[in-house]
Amino acid sequence: MTWALWESVHNWSPFEIDALGLVTLLGADEVNGAVGRLVKNAYLEYLPILGAFVIAGNQITNKAAGWHLYNISQGIHTTDLSAWLTRWMLSQDFETTRSFVIWKVTPPRSKWKDTIIALLISLIFNGFLIALTILSKDWYGFANALAMDISILVRVYVVGQQRAGVDARIDEVVKKAKSAPPEGTYEAARRAWLLQLDAKRREKEQSKRKGWSHSPGQHTNGGVIGRLGASRQDSIPPKHAEQQARALSPEAPIKHPRFDPSNFKDPDYEWTGTPTKVLIIQTDSKAVTFWMPQELLFPPSLFVEGPSLLHPRMYFVIRSIGWLAFAVHIVAIGMADLASQLYTVVLIVLPTLLLVLKFSCDDSRWVSTLQAWARKYLYRGLAGSERQSLADENASSSEPVTLRECWIGSRLKAEICEWPASYEFIETAPSTWSSGPPPKGRERSTRRQDLYAWLALSSAEEESMDKWDLFPHIRDDNTTWWQTYKKKKYCLKRNPTFGPQLKSDKASTADTTDDVPTSIFQTGRTKTVNFAVHTSDIHHHVQARKSSTVVSNSSAFPAISDHEHPQNVLNDTDAALTQSPTDGRGELPSAKASDTISTAASDPRPSSTGLKED
Repeated sequence: MTWALWESVHNWSPFEIDALGLVTLLGADEVNGAVGRLVKNAYLEYLPILGAFVIAGNQITNKAAGWHLYNISQGIHTTDLSAWLTRWMLSQDFETTRSFVIWKVTPPRSKWKDTIIALLISLIFNGFLIALTILSKDWYGFANALAMDISILVRVYVVGQQRAGVDARIDEVVKKAKSAPPEGTYEAARRAWLLQLDAKRREKEQSKRKGWSHSPGQHTNGGVIGRLGASRQDSIPPKHAEQQARALSPEAPIKHPRFDPSNFKDPDYEWTGTPTKVLIIQTDSKAVTFWMPQELLFPPSLFVEGPSLLHPRMYFVIRSIGWLAFAVHIVAIGMADLASQLYTVVLIVLPTLLLVLKFSCDDSRWVSTLQAWARKYLYRGLAGSERQSLADENASSSEPVTLRECWIGSRLKAEICEWPASYEFIETAPSTWSSGPPPKGRERSTRRQDLYAWLALSSAEEESMDKWDLFPHIRDDNTTWWQTYKKKKYCLKRNPTFGPQLKSDKASTADTTDDVPTSIFQTGRTKTVNFAVHTSDIHHHVQARKSSTVVSNSSAFPAISDHEHPQNVLNDTDAALTQSPTDGRGELPSAKASDTISTAASDPRPSSTGLKED
């Protein structure tokens, strides 16, 4: 026997929506991008959303094509970017060229207040649907509500495992970094704790191996196992010996570090590692600069391979449960009462819309947006965007404009900035450039040439950019682009505390006979001496690289055949044809020199020039 109110709700059915389950298939791409970027949401974390099959099918880990990551500092190019990174970048609405992202590692953030609020919101709205279906004896609606709740739990687990994988990889990177964090910081305490765990794990393995070596039917310490254990003990790096001894000492055990600002001398310390400049070209051709620790790019990198699962089997089981819950949800919602159907649609569509709009997310400016609306409509003040633009104009032009910041997981922090306004270029006279804030009313630059000048590229990095075809090729001896680029590069007044800094090539490179050159082709076209506007950018002489004819003639280097004529030289070590650069002027080898080299290559006898064939 039900109450009259709930009885009327149960019997109220002016029309039927039997195919309502198809609604759950909508918004799959939007949900994939919003959830897959792994940014935590303050209030919508435990509410149902559309496209539950996207989570169950693990589509949030599918990588996207058409992306390019250029590790300029190390000369590495890859098109394999992690799934979360591409989704996160597409959601940021970056500028064409002037977006600048600084990546740091911070102590873990405690967001228990947001978690409690999100749980209360979920309990209220999901609990009301369950109560509605029970009191009205709508058992299909009740099954639909339970399926939605299970889908929420599946999503929380799947996304939580991805974030936990990010945190675990961050721990490994900081632990294996060459330079240890300063004492009195959270990173130093956590690094010591991780080293203690590794030392105890090695001690346990060694004791187990020692027990095997003394067991009947096994070799003794003088046998195979004994020699293997001794070799592994000898292979332990000596620099960690003191740390291992201190970790294994029962007198001073290291506890799991809990982040409490009062327990650390420098609680605000952020680990930056070895700064590296990275350029990423998106599928929409936007060029975004990353200033990040080099260690984060070491394989397996969070930015290339993505996070590794800590519990892959349980991960698969939970996703299977998610598929089952989605199947029940898509059938039960079409069989439920009309009141349950309408409430369910509102309950899953509204949170999905807010999630896609990044409401209450770290990487959105929803708080300032709401404040701007309040000032505009309630207090008749300036809009937030106008106030922000005025603040940017009044701020120091040499400082970057920090737009927002967000966390991936609990420790990986991204600061989204723009290059300083003082980095803009102004043509004071024909072919004469200076740097400074742009005139009022003029828009900021969107030219790739200006971005390359901001990056403070060295000669080796310019060669890499040329090899990747990011620089234009010279046609009909037209070097206007190069001359303008060089002038902009050296007229720029840089902020010494922000981003890449220009260094002298002579000071940064030592000319030794054992150095391996950074390029396998001639440096004539990109050679700074050809477009010299500053004496500190003159190329040092690049020696011939030892490589095979397969590499030197490969089509993987299109810039070679386009404008370079490599000079073939026989190497006395491996008798392989290598490419050596021409003289400092970057000229092509003469016909006489080519004939001499060809004769030497075809004649196996020693020649007067010293070229010979083994």
